[in-house]
Amino acid sequence: TVTAKNAVDVALQQDPFSESVLLDTLSLHPRLSQLYDEVNGKLTMMTLYEHTECVLSQYERYFSSMDLPDNVSHDVLRLALALHDIGKPISYQMNRPQHECHLEVIALVRDVLPVSDEEYALIRSLVMHDAVGLYLQNKITGMQALDYLEEMYSNQHLDRDAFFTVLLYYYQSDTAGYTTSAGSIGTLDRLYFENPATGRFAFHDREPRLLMTHDHEQQLALLRFLFVESN
Repeated sequence: TVTAKNAVDVALQQDPFSESVLLDTLSLHPRLSQLYDEVNGKLTMMTLYEHTECVLSQYERYFSSMDLPDNVSHDVLRLALALHDIGKPISYQMNRPQHECHLEVIALVRDVLPVSDEEYALIRSLVMHDAVGLYLQNKITGMQALDYLEEMYSNQHLDRDAFFTVLLYYYQSDTAGYTTSAGSIGTLDRLYFENPATGRFAFHDREPRLLMTHDHEQQLALLRFLFVESN
């Protein structure tokens, strides 16, 4: 008998990878199906499924060909991104903290995720807080972001630099999913530099990630220093 976990594993192993096949397979779980059908937030009429498909497509476009640090699997990042906003509908309906709701749903569907305990812990850590996003929006200070990062990192087997790198891939895939190039409404177009000739965002010239605006690059440099280099 093909189990739900086996089916998700098969979806992840497709070559080429298909965002819709992964989401359709995860949607075989009744709770995930219900949540993916909900509207993704208050400022867009996209469903959570549609937004998540945009986010996964940006990961495939910019990061799927890279060698991830510390042998982290691309499949783990794909699952983290597939579930990155999964508790948002519950959060809006029940007026509860969003990331707390994400973690509850992820725990509910643990048995359909074909990952090890260490990989599952990484998924939960990435979804636990929006440390980078809140900091770059100036909604929290650098030291508050550092506190969040320390909590996210507390049960990780990766070294600090590897964790921070993986977190940035996760964050940039998510935010790039809100741009017009991803087929979204473009609320976060301002974060990145698009080459009009290629329609692709520019990469950083020293780090294997997307280049952000000058102010955001300065903030990221400080956050990396606090979390990675000063420890």
